[in-house]
Amino acid sequence: MRQCKIKQISKSLWTAWSFLHCYSRFVYDSDGEPVEDTFGDIPWREGNPDNFGQGEDAVIVDAHQPTFGDVPESSIFSFVCSGEPATTTTTETSLTLGTSGVSIEIDGQTFWFSNQSLNKTWAQQKCQEEGMMLYEPRNQTTFDWIWVNAWLLALDIFWVGISDSLNEGV
Repeated sequence: MRQCKIKQISKSLWTAWSFLHCYSRFVYDSDGEPVEDTFGDIPWREGNPDNFGQGEDAVIVDAHQPTFGDVPESSIFSFVCSGEPATTTTTETSLTLGTSGVSIEIDGQTFWFSNQSLNKTWAQQKCQEEGMMLYEPRNQTTFDWIWVNAWLLALDIFWVGISDSLNEGV
């Protein structure tokens, strides 16, 4: 949990501010850990997160900017999966082209850039079928590498494994 230093202005204002800003709304899908605790400040695109029309619980990355946005889970986008490598190499980079996307093994991890567009639930299921999960940005260096490759592979906007659906209304 994030710790905050808060100067109390009034009891009601302090309660609202501390609830909204000291506790992360956005968490990783795999373990519920607040994103800000590992990634740091989220680079939201202008006006986001806004939960426009309610129900914008899922998070996407716009590879052109690169920024995050909140959208409904029913939206259709490309996705990036991550998981353990299929081979035992840890220092070599391996690139595999397939009809449904590109798989890259680097530094002991595999990333699959899917050229399919699915809603978030189906994207998560597709990653699981491959023995992976939706990519969860946990550090800036890997995130920079992911979004550049996504942009190069023409995945303009893609799902990541972050949501606020468990914290809706926060």
